[in-house]
Amino acid sequence: MNLRRRLLIEWCLIALIGTITVVLALEWRGTVSFDNLVYDRLSSLSRPSADDNILLVNIDEASLAQLGKWPWPRETHARMVEKLAAAKPRSILLDILLSEPGSETGDAALAKAMHGAGNVYLPLNFASPGSNGRTYDTEYPLPPLAQAARGIGHVSISFDPDGIVRRINLCFDDGRKRWQHLAELVFRDGGKASPAYARMTACNQSLILPYARRDSYSEISFAQAMDGNIPEDLVRGRDIIIGATAAGMGDNYPGPFSDGGVISGTEIMANMLAA
Repeated sequence: MNLRRRLLIEWCLIALIGTITVVLALEWRGTVSFDNLVYDRLSSLSRPSADDNILLVNIDEASLAQLGKWPWPRETHARMVEKLAAAKPRSILLDILLSEPGSETGDAALAKAMHGAGNVYLPLNFASPGSNGRTYDTEYPLPPLAQAARGIGHVSISFDPDGIVRRINLCFDDGRKRWQHLAELVFRDGGKASPAYARMTACNQSLILPYARRDSYSEISFAQAMDGNIPEDLVRGRDIIIGATAAGMGDNYPGPFSDGGVISGTEIMANMLAA
């Protein structure tokens, strides 16, 4: 075999191997885990500050011990909304699914409290699998509560392949309607879309969420707030997020933190609203 022919064959092999390598690199997702690990480490070095205009009201273990097992009567939520509304917050984000009816008097009390506050936001839920072969069913808040709400949005959580919540969806298309995330609605408060939303090129586009240090947001136990141990200055003009943090309530998720710990759904919401 002459030298020219051998060089030609070698270059063809190199070109073939190079092409295969590029294709595999583009298609193989094995590097994603490494990319995520690098992102987690780098983001832990420089995290945004927690937004002082956000207050978490946590349904924690102490609250369950004091107020009883879940679910609580709707009158309990009504009293909390009334108490918070009296201190004039910017918004009250009630991160609790209210698609099932409670007692007639309880539902009426909560609807009245929400109507009086005028700034309460409620989530809807996408239940999977859905009925009649559908991928999921959209579960709405009860009609009287939906009518009294300032806005209704989705609160879906997105997981990366390694089970970590790094990305969010500010918009979700359920095939019939486009739903904004509840945090996006609170940010808008009837006004313009957030800068992040305005930059999106598609409704279901996922965005990486920058997390503040865990447990860095101002917070108070639901039970403490019910007892009246909540300064008005802590509420006035702020966005209040009410939600579950108790370990057994299923609203805690793995976050991109170096210690591998979990983060509550309310704190994810706070980070979204702040971002």
